[in-house]
Amino acid sequence: MDDISSELDKENANLMLKYLINNSVQTIMTSINFSHFANHNDVVLFHVEHNGEFSNVK
Repeated sequence: MDDISSELDKENANLMLKYLINNSVQTIMTSINFSHFANHNDVVLFHVEHNGEFSNVK
């Protein structure tokens, strides 16, 4: 899913994320808004740099 935070408000983005977590669906999502997903413990977040390197966020 590409930039879910631009398509859905925080409440609906969290509903979508809860659905994916509850159904054990592996998903790769991009987002420019970290706060949409900060409160979920079942989510792994990482940041990709412009040079292709990445760092773990959570």
